[in-house]
Order: sequence, then structure tokens, then C-alpha cells
Amino acid sequence: MKRASISISDVVADAIEAYRHDQELPPSLTAVAEAALAEYLSQRGYLYPALLEAYTLIFRRLGIPIALS
Repeated sequence: MKRASISISDVVADAIEAYRHDQELPPSLTAVAEAALAEYLSQRGYLYPALLEAYTLIFRRLGIPIALS
């Protein structure tokens, strides 16, 4: 697994925290960010179907709703 440090705007950070706060069992910041990136990349054809299916299962088990296509 690769480690990365990113900066995000206050608006996006607030939206992430609001999302996490609204969940019965809040996912980690890492899980939310990874789910968002996986969805973004899959919509643009950069996440292969086998990985997409694996990520979908993992995120659903973590309670993160994700609509990867």
C-alpha cells in the first residue's frame, strides 16, 4: 500500500467530516478518500473491473455506500 499526503480545501474537509458525522459507524478518513478516488477513477476507465468489484465489496463491508460503475 502506498502512503500519500494531500492537502484539501476547507470546504471539502468540512463536507467529509459532515458525511462521517452522519454515519452510524463513521468510516475513517482514509476509507472515505479511497472510496471517492476509486469511484472517480472507475468512472474514467482507470480502475479495472476485477479491482472495481473488490473495492465495491470492501467499501460495502465498511458501510460506505459507493456506486462504482
